[in-house]
Amino acid sequence: MKNSNHLYIKILTVVMGCLLLPISVFASNTTIVVDQVKDQSLQALFLLGLENSPVIKYSVAQQSAAQSNQKIMDSFLKPEVMFQSELSYAWMKKSYARTASQLQVSYPLYEPDREDRSDIASYQYAERRFQLEETKQALLLKISNLYFKYWIQESEQRFLQKEFESISEIMAQVQQRFTIGYQDLNDISDVQARLDRNRADLIQIEQNLRITEIDLEAVLGTKIDLSKNLPPPIFSLSVDLPLNKEYLLTLIEQHPSLLRYEQAILASRKQIEYEKNKDGAVVKAFGAVVNNESDGFFYDDMQGAKVGLRLSVPLYLGGRTEASVAKSRFESNQLSALKSQQALLLVASLKNAEQSLQHNSKRLIALKEVLESNKQALTAAENGLSTGNRNILDLLDAQRNLHRAERDIEIVMNTLWLNQYLYQWSTGKISI
Repeated sequence: MKNSNHLYIKILTVVMGCLLLPISVFASNTTIVVDQVKDQSLQALFLLGLENSPVIKYSVAQQSAAQSNQKIMDSFLKPEVMFQSELSYAWMKKSYARTASQLQVSYPLYEPDREDRSDIASYQYAERRFQLEETKQALLLKISNLYFKYWIQESEQRFLQKEFESISEIMAQVQQRFTIGYQDLNDISDVQARLDRNRADLIQIEQNLRITEIDLEAVLGTKIDLSKNLPPPIFSLSVDLPLNKEYLLTLIEQHPSLLRYEQAILASRKQIEYEKNKDGAVVKAFGAVVNNESDGFFYDDMQGAKVGLRLSVPLYLGGRTEASVAKSRFESNQLSALKSQQALLLVASLKNAEQSLQHNSKRLIALKEVLESNKQALTAAENGLSTGNRNILDLLDAQRNLHRAERDIEIVMNTLWLNQYLYQWSTGKISI
């Protein structure tokens, strides 16, 4: 069983090594080289999430609403054509019948707040488009986190299953040796305690696996069965340090969350202009064709056409304009602060991902050496048991350490994938 597992790992390594595709990211003083293949199972989950996730549907609806609002604001920049018609009878000092029709056209000659509203709507629509991309990136990161968390837990489960098989084999040997007087009763109790603990851990890890799968289903918006998927492919990485702060800023500058804040800030600055202009002077040109008949009883009884200019100027508003401008300016300052904070968080995330990639790659190399050492220790324990220098519990510990090293290698592999997707998310470039 031990040899077959080791052979499986070797074969898988060779096969996946032949399939690896090089992907390189070069920096001025940094080189990150990632050799990896796309995990088809994870890619399928990405597509499911983008198709079914309520979070994505909500962001799409917000974008559509912002686009419609932009069209509404743009319509205010165009001429307005109104038609009114009336047929009425009035009972007054003198009763009279009245027919009136009017076709009126108006066009804003000077009304800057309308242009401001149009610009604001345009920036808000762009903000929603970047928000949708930001939401997609966050969703893909969350899916990848839960996906690799599942496989980390699955590695733990396989470790516990191997340990269960090893303990069960040892228990059978211990009981057999006890019947012929070669084993102490305390050894049976010790092995049984380990077996009981293993069963309890297996129950716990099965629960954890199901919880992770349920959480992933909630994110995706549809049911899945990860147990039918193959484990993630082998991950290979080499990192050359350091990443300087200036280059980190260039890596994150196209992140959709920062681009979204940029559009929100532009909208807020235009909002300041709108607040200044909305209570200012307005000049409109208008023209009308009128047909109005009431035998001279109505005050504007006329027929014909009229054209002109209409001016409206507010004289006193009680400080409303100044207060509105100040409010909008403070809101713009808030957005600028939020953008700066988001940039700091992205840089920190990028640094954490890069450092984790580097250290976990080194840890992977060390664990492979641990694996070889544990294989030798297991061989020594098996030989020592036959010569009487080691006891059955030493053999059990050696087997457990070997299985644990195999588990730790798989866990670090999946952790490296997590680090890589965090790195990609930090630059806004998780792709399908």
